[in-house]
Amino acid sequence: MHELTNTDYLQGALLAMDPADGGIRAMVGGRNFWESKFNRAVQALRQPGSAFKPFVYSAAIDNGIPACQVVEDSPIAIEQADGTLWRPSNYSGKFRGSITMRAGMVSSINLVAIKTLMTVGAETVAAYARKMGITTKIPAVESIAVGSADVYPIELVSAYTTFANLGVRVAPMAITAITDRNGNLVRRYRPVREEVLSKQSAYIVLDMMRNVVDFGTGAGTRKLGFTLPAGGKTGTTNDYTDAWFVGYTADLVCGVWVGFDQPQRITNRGTGSVLAVPIWANFMRDAHETLAEIHEFPAPPEGLTTRLICKNSGLLATRFCPEERVYTEIFKVGTEPADYEQCYVHKPSIYSR
Repeated sequence: MHELTNTDYLQGALLAMDPADGGIRAMVGGRNFWESKFNRAVQALRQPGSAFKPFVYSAAIDNGIPACQVVEDSPIAIEQADGTLWRPSNYSGKFRGSITMRAGMVSSINLVAIKTLMTVGAETVAAYARKMGITTKIPAVESIAVGSADVYPIELVSAYTTFANLGVRVAPMAITAITDRNGNLVRRYRPVREEVLSKQSAYIVLDMMRNVVDFGTGAGTRKLGFTLPAGGKTGTTNDYTDAWFVGYTADLVCGVWVGFDQPQRITNRGTGSVLAVPIWANFMRDAHETLAEIHEFPAPPEGLTTRLICKNSGLLATRFCPEERVYTEIFKVGTEPADYEQCYVHKPSIYSR
């Protein structure tokens, strides 16, 4: 069987699910079934890279940390179990200083995800990933924030149904019914749904992931002509060995993985944005053209509120904050800044009267 599982050329996988019932609408397990019967969409264990970050931010939001929480994007050294120091870096090799969690998600800033995980706890993040359907081993270490724990693509895609469904994960379903040769029903399979995240938390993370698609690392989908409301997250692993994009609309959740069977560098700068996003965008554009009806994402649930926030401080914007630095943030009621928690970064000019 070993010779059927490995090829020496670049491989890929794609899995698309209906978030309403878990029905698998499309599955690509590799480039050539006759050369390799290994189904990478279901059987491959690969590091998800930054495609794991939504679990980090879900844990944070669900535990009362608002999306505008400012995190310091700066170097850090983390002692490992063997006594060595891990010095994680960002893809760009640069650090941005104070940045909100939302901006950290949109631009896929590693240090923001790692420090957010350190705030809520690695075991907490691992527990959220498990609740959302990841069954593979997730060690409670800081590096899981940037996707060091292996996952099956089908489980990662299924986990993302949590966001499309406002907190309800639906299990993948490949068979809906079995009949005998005379057409008599032998067994019927029903969708398996489980509420794993509050509606309010899921909506905020969904909104953050919509920003990823509209003007973050997933914005290539828009340049390729995919215009429907969507959320998603790119993923790239160390040395460009795995490239991912997992994203969703209200009607379809789809994940794309690109890589070699024996992990090796795909190409220099072979990120999820470069390699996986175009496949996802082309598939999703064509797939939605076949649907009889296109649905909208769910409306915001009760228990949410909004405030005008300054991107620099993560606090309430004042009239002194530049217009381009002000945006509307969504909060779970009770986590919004108090009236006195106003931006301290922008102050009146000494020349103002």
